[in-house]
Amino acid sequence: MVIFEINTKEAKKVFLEIKRLMRVSKAWKLTSSIEITVLDGKIQLVGQGFVKEMDASTTGTCKLVVRALYWFDLVDMTQDKIFKVVVTHGEAMVRTVTVPVQTTFFETDRILRSIPLPANPESIDYWKLEYQGYTVDELQFNNVATKIPKAKKEFLSEKPAFSFAPLEFQIAS
Repeated sequence: MVIFEINTKEAKKVFLEIKRLMRVSKAWKLTSSIEITVLDGKIQLVGQGFVKEMDASTTGTCKLVVRALYWFDLVDMTQDKIFKVVVTHGEAMVRTVTVPVQTTFFETDRILRSIPLPANPESIDYWKLEYQGYTVDELQFNNVATKIPKAKKEFLSEKPAFSFAPLEFQIAS
């Protein structure tokens, strides 16, 4: 079980900003989800086209994936000064409301780093991940490890839009 508490006023502000970003990027759907990573002293919110961090009081580390609509409603309806969430296997509870979530718990937060990608990632975005210092564990955890080889193959099979003529050099004697 992991518990995190955030300032409700700050949470409402951040979630309203996220809602706007999702609508602008056309990522807003009934099935849209947000990945919440609970770390020591903060939470990280990641979705299609955004990464936000908030200070929090936490009792452990975990990652959960929640439906955006549930969380927007829960945050919006909360009247308490502190928004407290209790995360257990398969569910998260706010006061007396329990919602289903996908959860993963960790002893340490070693591989909990989220990988920010654009709202509509292209092959090159996945290929770049290989060179940005992410570990294999992080790539697998964020479900992008299998997309890198596919991106390479797709990128290399594309015909270039232009070509370079070979340069000839002459050395003056």
